[in-house]
Amino acid sequence: MKWLLTIVMGLTLLAPVQIRAQFVCSGAACSSIPLSQAQLDRIYNDIQYQYFDQVFEDMAEAAALASLSGAPMGDINLDSFTFGLSAAVSYRSLEEVDVHVAEVGTVENLPSTGVAAQPRLYLGMNLGEVMGGTHLVTKTPPWYSLSRFDLYLSYVTFDMDQPSGTGRSEGEDWNVDARSRGLEIRYHLADRREITGPMMQFLGVSLGLGYNRFEQDIRYSKQNTGTRISLSTGEAVSWDANDTIEYRSFIESYPIDIRTGVQFFHFLNLSVGFGSAWTKGYADFTASRAGPAYLESDLAALLGISIPASSLILSVNGTGAPPARFSYGLVGVEFNFYFWKLYVEARGNENVYSANVGLRATL
Repeated sequence: MKWLLTIVMGLTLLAPVQIRAQFVCSGAACSSIPLSQAQLDRIYNDIQYQYFDQVFEDMAEAAALASLSGAPMGDINLDSFTFGLSAAVSYRSLEEVDVHVAEVGTVENLPSTGVAAQPRLYLGMNLGEVMGGTHLVTKTPPWYSLSRFDLYLSYVTFDMDQPSGTGRSEGEDWNVDARSRGLEIRYHLADRREITGPMMQFLGVSLGLGYNRFEQDIRYSKQNTGTRISLSTGEAVSWDANDTIEYRSFIESYPIDIRTGVQFFHFLNLSVGFGSAWTKGYADFTASRAGPAYLESDLAALLGISIPASSLILSVNGTGAPPARFSYGLVGVEFNFYFWKLYVEARGNENVYSANVGLRATL
């Protein structure tokens, strides 16, 4: 599940509102594990603040960025109509987190990641063309002309999943169910013009302001994630657990960005830009981690000899909000085949990134 592209800039943090949890040992051999319930409670508290808050933040970052995939970058400024479909996937790179628990020890190699996906059907139009105004390539319109405004509308609902064993990470399984709608207005700050003849053209500059509503339900699980709890006594507990996260979010975003680009040989469009987005909404999640645990010094367990079972079980329910504001960079490549256009775009910052692939037509 390690995909896609990286870009630049910074992102604010998520603040969870409420957390409820349980961390217990179950089984006849729990007495052989030198962890009291008080110590498990202390481990939980530190896992909550050093790990689960980060997991929750990662998921919200990915969801917020996926909600922004709106108007395609290729033309920068429209002079007629366009319609098409695209699919965006946002991913926060997988990290392994160590949680340090005072006077108890260290919980090592807990996985943290975030993923969100959003396909989109959209329609774009130049408002001057809709109202019967002068075609943009025939003359430069005044600043107040409707020909300087483009409108994009989008909507979609979808379901996507990756069964265990089909991805790049063995034992990883996820499902995404999402619904989105959006509206974006773009203003032509500068128009298209030739740079060195018709074979190289400046595509112009546009400023966009949008509204996106994005809802998603995600289930993510990873099997056999080995974790090690290094105790302050010098002993260590191996915890071979399965991780499950169920996540539901509702996000409204208000992005603003600026874009520009160059066209080569009437075939290749290269575009860049940057922007910021303000978001609001909520997110709920349930996370659990459960599996057999044993002392690494227990030779019977290491040799696979049958011993009484013991399992560590951690469950967390949480609710919170997405990042209030974040910035991002954009880059896009588009190939022109008559009135069909195939494009690939990427956006993101130092923490989270997104790829968007689409096909559209112009009229």
